[in-house]
Amino acid sequence: MIRTILLTTSLLTATLFSFAQSQDKVEAFAHAIARTEGYYVKGTIPNRLSNPGDLTVMIHGEKYPGQVGTYKRGGLIYVKFRNSAAGYAALYHQIDKMLIGESKFYKQEMTLLQVGKLYAVNSRLWAKNLSRNLGVSPNTTLEEYFELPPRVKFSVPKGGPTL
Repeated sequence: MIRTILLTTSLLTATLFSFAQSQDKVEAFAHAIARTEGYYVKGTIPNRLSNPGDLTVMIHGEKYPGQVGTYKRGGLIYVKFRNSAAGYAALYHQIDKMLIGESKFYKQEMTLLQVGKLYAVNSRLWAKNLSRNLGVSPNTTLEEYFELPPRVKFSVPKGGPTL
């Protein structure tokens, strides 16, 4: 009984530490994106729109929580947020979708350079700046940066599983 409680406590502590560590990495990743996008430079589009991720409208008619408008420039429609907190919340949400495999565009095995090809107009420069801000190579994958656990892939035979 004591051994079980100690084991359970150890697993819970390890899980909480892992969760806290991954949250720190999400925050670091979000702030690195914000620096890469020029959010901290007064007068830039991300700064004026309280949009640290420089997020654009992806599906017409859908809104992010905290979105108060849009801004069109160069064929893109940027999202305007109520404040920085709302902008960061939207960016964190997008990063979380990448990490749990729910993004329609980004996969966990993508490198920062591959992410940049979808995220930015000048993908090489974007990936170079993001990786410099994170202290890693542009060839680092999301899996590697976030230290994601291995995913198990399996297929089920046509007739169903056999035992």
